[in-house]
Amino acid sequence: MSLRSPTAGPTAEGPAETGPRLVVRGLTVRFGGLTAVEDVDLDVAGGEVVALIGPNGAGKTTVFNAVCGLVRPTRGTVTVDGRPLGPTAGLAGRGVARTLQGLGLFPGLSVRENVVVGVPRGARDADARADAQLAALGLTARAAQPVGALPYAERATVALARALVARPRLLLLDEPAGGLGHGDVAALGDVIRGVAAEGTGVLLVEHHVDFVMSVSDRVVVLDFGRVIATGAPQDVRRDPRVEEAYLGIPAGAVPHAGRDRRAPGGTGGVGRPAGGGAR
Repeated sequence: MSLRSPTAGPTAEGPAETGPRLVVRGLTVRFGGLTAVEDVDLDVAGGEVVALIGPNGAGKTTVFNAVCGLVRPTRGTVTVDGRPLGPTAGLAGRGVARTLQGLGLFPGLSVRENVVVGVPRGARDADARADAQLAALGLTARAAQPVGALPYAERATVALARALVARPRLLLLDEPAGGLGHGDVAALGDVIRGVAAEGTGVLLVEHHVDFVMSVSDRVVVLDFGRVIATGAPQDVRRDPRVEEAYLGIPAGAVPHAGRDRRAPGGTGGVGRPAGGGAR
């Protein structure tokens, strides 16, 4: 991966703006009798990286899917650039691109062909845009190879290139650091910061907490479907409610010696006891 990402973000389509790209208000999602998320508020401005974190079962994926239009909210609103977000099929037309945990690539197609898929319909320079994005992320030498033959880290980079080639104003990333080694995670952070610097708003859902704290401007923490903390990474890291959510230590209590204290300052999420809520 490379810090350069010249084809991503509003600088390619027009002047960068710092107003709200994404506004979520009162988001509530229920599945039958289960309330997966309730009254969730969050904002992502242009040029800002906002991370959504929480223990297993906190509702992160439900929020992400609602923002993507894959899940219909029971209550609340999701707006992009001031307009309600419609079905997922219309994301690209609204300047929204996303990556998924499963990558969603076509293993029998070449790397270039997979990236071309991300170019908006009607664009006359699809091949040129794809080649430029491949060069920006260090994938030119792999362009003609079947994507299914690549190691996971490079396939993940192809998925990111496919999202960035759309030149999104809002980029949605679902656990992009999953399965990556230390060096690849650091390179991913460089790319995300570079994309945000060009004016794109980034919403990041991630378990890798050290990565989140290093790359994000703000962090929103969910627990059992509700927002329990939001703010700058250093403030969220010290919030006793966040420590309680991750470690089960009541706010103000002294942790037992030998307790695993990696989260929220460590590399991964900590699972909650059996019976937790939605993911």
